Amino acid sequence: MKHIKILLVVVLVLLLVFSSSPLEGLAISQNEDETAPASGGEIDGLTYVGHLDTDDAREVAVVGDYAYICDWGSLRIVDISDPTTPVEVGSYSPPYGEGGCGTMAVAGNYVYTGGWPVLNIVDVTNPSAPVRVGRASGLYIPHGMTVDGAYAYIVDSTDTGSGYLYRLLIFDVSNVTHPFITGVFTFTIGAADVAVAGNYAYVANLEAGLRVIDVSNPSAPFEVGVYASSKAVGVTIAGSYAYVAEESYGLRIIDISNPVAPFQVGLFDPEGYYIMKSAVESGYAYLAAFETGVVMLDVSNPAESVMVGLYNTDGWAREVAVTDGYIYAADGFNGLVILHSTYSIRGTVTKAGGVPVAGVTITATGGYTTTTDIFGAYAFNDLESGTYTLTASMEGYSFLPDSLTFTVPPGAVGNFMAELLVTKVFLPVIVLNR
Repeated sequence: MKHIKILLVVVLVLLLVFSSSPLEGLAISQNEDETAPASGGEIDGLTYVGHLDTDDAREVAVVGDYAYICDWGSLRIVDISDPTTPVEVGSYSPPYGEGGCGTMAVAGNYVYTGGWPVLNIVDVTNPSAPVRVGRASGLYIPHGMTVDGAYAYIVDSTDTGSGYLYRLLIFDVSNVTHPFITGVFTFTIGAADVAVAGNYAYVANLEAGLRVIDVSNPSAPFEVGVYASSKAVGVTIAGSYAYVAEESYGLRIIDISNPVAPFQVGLFDPEGYYIMKSAVESGYAYLAAFETGVVMLDVSNPAESVMVGLYNTDGWAREVAVTDGYIYAADGFNGLVILHSTYSIRGTVTKAGGVPVAGVTITATGGYTTTTDIFGAYAFNDLESGTYTLTASMEGYSFLPDSLTFTVPPGAVGNFMAELLVTKVFLPVIVLNR
């Protein structure tokens, strides 16, 4: 009998799965989704802080511990040192025909108010006892105002008897007791708002779009640029961008680094929103969205703005001001609404080829934990300003980078690359003797 030795050897099974080079650890970018939540829905980012009833809050500005409100023709001065309990401490109501507060701007210890047919300059050094120190006639129906240095810029409409004339009026206010008109620029249709940066005035000129006026010589303003848009009603300047509110046409973000040739870089235009004005701070734009309330946009990448907050106020949000993360909304018949903004960090976890990895645990300092969804996406919302370090973990995977650190605001996006760990499986040698 032959003894045949059959040696069956399974020596080794080695499973190796390598991923491609990891993504950059830090990516400040934006999600392309700018869709509004369903009707009645709210998203994180804005929380209620305080409220003050007024008759009809239409404009608001904030300086230090005080908010200044144009309210039914009166200037109201509100102590906001405790934003949870705002208190009106003073007001100024001129006699009829002496320029009730239709629009306003604040500079130093003075509030400049415009109303038919007068520009008033009110000293608010003592907020509980404001006093008018200067006035200038020449206005008719003012719509928007700003003050820059020694000049006040006001857009208005005036009845000539044979039709309306639409103007940018430039007042010399270097002597607050004797302001006077020093320059005029006219438009063919109504002008709704104005902002000034450097030597240029940017005018929201309704269907004529954003107009750029050179005011380096305030006595002889002239137009140097225009961006044609749908219905410009509000304009805010932040850095090299103009944020143009266009009612039902949304918010346009216009690059004005070359004032002669402004161009659009971003658009936020969700259906059903009516954008009136905006304010910008730390990479976020806050929008007065009329019946919708206040919207918070992450605009750290202006080309891809993302809605990160929404608060449905009880009134009609007409204008907003922002300072240190607190948002002050002139909410029409609902008065002054004070909100606080929180921030977000979001991102994705993918492996080679951009394949999403679900079920990854993302941990952030401060005890925050979340898990990636089927798209490999995660998000931390409602973060207070501060520095956060993120790590990713899941059994069977390693992650690059090991951790990500962000300081918010502004909001940030951090992406991780997942690599399947090398798994070695050893099977025993089996010897069969026959």
